[in-house]
Amino acid sequence: MYADKFHSKTKPPKFLTADAYAIYVARFGDEKVDTFNLLRKSFGDPDVASLAETYSQAVELPVLGNRVG
Repeated sequence: MYADKFHSKTKPPKFLTADAYAIYVARFGDEKVDTFNLLRKSFGDPDVASLAETYSQAVELPVLGNRVG
């Protein structure tokens, strides 16, 4: 469940940084961001840059000015 947050199913697929996912999930309410941040503290942030390089996929970075948590 947690790992799914960092990989989109879009075409073409891309990896999301933890901050980019936090911004995305904020549209569903602050409690979703808080819950995600608890998961981050428990499991840490994956090295999506390394995964993206291995699988030749892009990485979505957070947009400046948006809430991260």
